[in-house]
Amino acid sequence: DWHGVGRAIIVAGGPERAEKNTLWRTTRNLCDDIYQILRERGYSRDMIHYLSPAPFEDVDGDGRNDLSGQSTVVELKKAITELPLEFFKKNPSAQLVIYYTGHSFEKKLQLGSAQEIAEAKDIAGWLDDLQAQTKLKKIVVIIDGSRSGSFVDDLAGEGRTIITSTDSVKTVNFESDGRQSFTQFFSQRVALGHSIAESFT
Repeated sequence: DWHGVGRAIIVAGGPERAEKNTLWRTTRNLCDDIYQILRERGYSRDMIHYLSPAPFEDVDGDGRNDLSGQSTVVELKKAITELPLEFFKKNPSAQLVIYYTGHSFEKKLQLGSAQEIAEAKDIAGWLDDLQAQTKLKKIVVIIDGSRSGSFVDDLAGEGRTIITSTDSVKTVNFESDGRQSFTQFFSQRVALGHSIAESFT
């Protein structure tokens, strides 16, 4: 379950400019929805690391930028292996939630530009490093994108729950700027108080 205290990483795949990314509006909407649900479930601003190719995003309408950094390989690695390190050393029973949506390919996620590609084996290695240093045993990774099921085998490990919107070969269909999507239906059930397992079925 993703209720309670922990840390969360939200990654919006890019680029931001609509003419270069037909999914951008959907990507932004879905990531903002996940941010809001996490806040409602007890995560403070400081507990959520939101990466995006956009320079500014005020999700909660308070006038402040809710983004933590750019969607790049360097920033994602840092968000997993460095920023939550001390917290999880002190709180190994807490939970890390990682959410991604955007352009995904077989075992690859596009972060910002077309050159910013995070591969499944690299993400798995970053999670290995974090768990080795902290004994963290609760990690939830959610990927809403085409061929996202191809990540399952690489990312699987002790204490990890890997949730994907498709299998390893299917493409994803987003409708109404993401208002009809795996993330939307999944997050609606979580918002109603269902556990991750219940929301996934």
